[in-house]
Amino acid sequence: MLGEHDNMQPATEGAPRWMGLAVVGLAVLSLVGVGMAWNATSHAHDADQALAAQSAQSKTFQQNQDQLTQRLAQAEQTNAQMQGELNLVGRKLKLTEGQVAVARNQVKQERADYTKKLTDVETTLATKASTDDVNAIGTDVNGVKTDLDATKGSLQQLRRRARRIDRPQS
Repeated sequence: MLGEHDNMQPATEGAPRWMGLAVVGLAVLSLVGVGMAWNATSHAHDADQALAAQSAQSKTFQQNQDQLTQRLAQAEQTNAQMQGELNLVGRKLKLTEGQVAVARNQVKQERADYTKKLTDVETTLATKASTDDVNAIGTDVNGVKTDLDATKGSLQQLRRRARRIDRPQS
């Protein structure tokens, strides 16, 4: 009996070694899967935000486009009205070349008359200014003469008093 027991190998207790490696591998694989899921969720969230922003931009763009379309329609309507008014004014203001020539000649004649009148007024003003200047100078000369006479009289009085003071009193 002894021989039989010697041939037999003792049985190891516990799980085989490959099971431990399999558990570690599965744990690593699970962590990688969780990381990829978190990454995918993050990308999905970012994509949702980008889509929302793009949707808002699209809405704003559409509003701007609608406003521009309205402005263009108003501008076209205003342009059509102005074109009609311009045509009406053009028909009313059609002048012949003869009428234009007559109007130009009248303007030239009026300019010549105005220039002549202006020259006459300037000459009159120049003459009047010189007469007024002479009268003003005459008045100024008379005032200076009066002041000079008064000063002369005052000097004579001072000389008389000075002579009286200088004389010895007897």
